[in-house]
Amino acid sequence: MLAVESAWKGLELIIQDIVDRFDLDGDKCIEFGVEFGYSTVALSNYFRRVTGVDLFVGDIHTVHKGLHFDETRASLSRYENIEP
Repeated sequence: MLAVESAWKGLELIIQDIVDRFDLDGDKCIEFGVEFGYSTVALSNYFRRVTGVDLFVGDIHTVHKGLHFDETRASLSRYENIEP
């Protein structure tokens, strides 16, 4: 997991339950709203390929409002199955 603040913390514990409940094959996952990548990394533990989609300009619901694509891309670069 990434060491970043996230409202997603703890939710990674239920991903397997969701995958099982909906009989997902674990091949591909698209995530809308990557922000700093916490949930993207969580999902990458359950899917062979994860594609993250985000504007990377911040969110009205978070304190971060600046462009952070390069920072997030660098954080996710070590995960081979994540495509930013």
